[in-house]
Amino acid sequence: MADPADERIHRITSLVEDTLFERGVSDQLLTLWRSKESQEFATLNSFLPAETSNAHDRQAALEVIHCVATASQAPLEIFFDAILLYDMSCYRPPVTTLHKALSRALACYNFVVKCSWCHTNDSTPMALATFLKYANLHSEKYWSMKIERDDVLIEERTLILELSSTPPSVLGWLTSFSTRLDAITHGRLQGMLEKIDKLGASLAWCLAWGRPSGQGGLCPRTAAIGVFALTVAAYKPMLVEQLVSPEDHSESQMATMLAALADLHSLAPRNAFTGGSTSEEVPNSVLLLDRALAASFQAATLAEEACVQVSIVRVLEHLQAQPMLATHNRLDAPSPLAVEL
Repeated sequence: MADPADERIHRITSLVEDTLFERGVSDQLLTLWRSKESQEFATLNSFLPAETSNAHDRQAALEVIHCVATASQAPLEIFFDAILLYDMSCYRPPVTTLHKALSRALACYNFVVKCSWCHTNDSTPMALATFLKYANLHSEKYWSMKIERDDVLIEERTLILELSSTPPSVLGWLTSFSTRLDAITHGRLQGMLEKIDKLGASLAWCLAWGRPSGQGGLCPRTAAIGVFALTVAAYKPMLVEQLVSPEDHSESQMATMLAALADLHSLAPRNAFTGGSTSEEVPNSVLLLDRALAASFQAATLAEEACVQVSIVRVLEHLQAQPMLATHNRLDAPSPLAVEL
């Protein structure tokens, strides 16, 4: 005779699986994305050129993407997808001049917009001529350089041949993790998740400006797991203790980072990150909820504990190597929290 408890667990599991599938974030899809990302970056690393585009050229390319996205009032996803495509395109063939970097950046943006339109069947996207106008207002002002339509089309053809598709960006992964956690917890964290999504987008923004996708072992999925863990922990600090072993990471370093996030965005009280969070001071009922959240987090990300730990450490290393907000002297709005793309 079947155990009633096992049958109940099976029914709950089946219900969650059905919900994840209906919301477009099934286990099978995330597993496919993970496999695709691993294959793509493994292939790109094998073609890594001896001399890649320098940081100045990449900075200029991202400025062009940002300016066009802002002027076009594009969704934030377009910005992140265009950056990921640009970074992946720089493995082969490499970007060797500033003009080529700007042309390729606009080609990546135009390509992503057209792909997005094909998938969503929204209103007809803006024409390349409009994007060129926005991009050249910026490039002519700061580099005395004009991006030509033919050069953009040449770069776009190269993209079609070399990189016809890309895995999800950091923001794409974050959105999926948030949707899955919402489904797994039956919507009970919806209010918190809305704030987490904003904070996650800000951290992803900092990472995007800091260094190319995949550099230092921080591929989009790894970055997203680390960012998602940090943002959830900004509201539930005990999650860190549930997911990261003290001997594997500095508690003071984690507390400093979480306090900085709280101060920066005024999303949580500072005292939530400066003591008073040890398991001895928390009721057992709260500890059980924290353990349940940790289990839900791992189910939402499909990440083992070791992977979560590595992801958190790598994201912290990348963030601590740069200012918390990417401040760029030619951009008026360095954060997605300050501007709606």
